[in-house]
Amino acid sequence: MNYDPCHKDGDDVFMGLPKACFHIHQSGPHFANGQMMPFYKPLKSGKLDFFGVCSAEELSAQEYLSNLLLQKTPEADGYDADGQSLDEAAVAAGGMQLPHGRTWGLHLCLDFDDIYHPYPCMLGTTPQRWNGNGDLTVFMILDPLSFVYNPVKYEDEVCAAHEAGDCDWYNYMSLPVSISGVPAGDGSITQQDYAIDSPTTWVDYSTV
Repeated sequence: MNYDPCHKDGDDVFMGLPKACFHIHQSGPHFANGQMMPFYKPLKSGKLDFFGVCSAEELSAQEYLSNLLLQKTPEADGYDADGQSLDEAAVAAGGMQLPHGRTWGLHLCLDFDDIYHPYPCMLGTTPQRWNGNGDLTVFMILDPLSFVYNPVKYEDEVCAAHEAGDCDWYNYMSLPVSISGVPAGDGSITQQDYAIDSPTTWVDYSTV
């Protein structure tokens, strides 16, 4: 369910359910061990897009994988000579798989004392004492911002920032592998609108 900041309650993407049941899942690649590396794109306002200003199309796998390569490309704005550490982390995690853009998500939790009434929740919050689950240390560790509710609670502000073009800039490389239907290229820079290490302003959690 590709994410658009201006989706409204009643839109087909919500399948007849209230928009309030949904949250967003950030863009980024997963790894073979289940972990994920979320991509938070810099906005023109100087903030990082934690809270849903950018659409799925503005957070494509093509763009965040381009940024990974740009970080290691000497002629790129934001080149990092230590960028190899990202490759090493990806290999240690079993390699990248399932790259995706930002999506709408719906998680359901079960109370094992009342299994017939699942309820929307942000994460799998089933207490560990139930159902023989192991210690928390064996569970996938998620960025607290992996699933956020802000685009529902602040839908007017998020949509307005999107429509104002706050996310309308892109970094692209001609990737040496085919991703999401884009043919493999030669690894050249085709567009770089923002520096990979763009200075950003920290914002409170509730702020767009």
